[in-house]
Amino acid sequence: MRKQSERVETRRRVPRHAPLALLMALTVLIPTAARADGLEVDVTERAGVYQVRGSFITNVPVQIVWDVLTDYGHIGSFVQSVKKSSIEPRPNGHLLVRQEMLVGVFPLRRKAEVALDVREDARQRIAFHDELAKDFRVYVGHWTLETDSLRTVVRYSLDADPLAGLPHFIGRGVLSHGAQDLLKQVEVEMERRARARGPARR
Repeated sequence: MRKQSERVETRRRVPRHAPLALLMALTVLIPTAARADGLEVDVTERAGVYQVRGSFITNVPVQIVWDVLTDYGHIGSFVQSVKKSSIEPRPNGHLLVRQEMLVGVFPLRRKAEVALDVREDARQRIAFHDELAKDFRVYVGHWTLETDSLRTVVRYSLDADPLAGLPHFIGRGVLSHGAQDLLKQVEVEMERRARARGPARR
């Protein structure tokens, strides 16, 4: 009888936690692998590090693609999560890009800061890693371009280990949502600049 009464009492207590349970359930519904309009995002987790891989295909001239990806000082004008971004040249030819951004989705959104060492291989690859280590144990990634006469495949890779940990099933959804927004907003800006510039050779 005691075990039965304990089970009844447990069921009575569940509604008190219903809002949290609903929040977690809704977060799980955020896709960790998504594909829409040629945009793909996949997020996996290994040993506490989230591995974000995304891509999209564009027929925008490759120079415009490159100009958008390297417009570090104005990225906040077309990527909503970036609130501040500044650039400092380095003697080794790299750049130091300091950014303040919002990560996550409401109500799990918070501010984060990174100081990215950025290395560019013109119109091919942008590699970056965070030297600040204020909000991430690991934050390293790259953009790569694969282009021909007709189109460019834009690939995005990020390995991230946030210091403010989240349950894995929530963290994967949050990072997937953020990557989808990033890639879509970057793609939209490329298309906007291409329209403004008019017909041009690749």
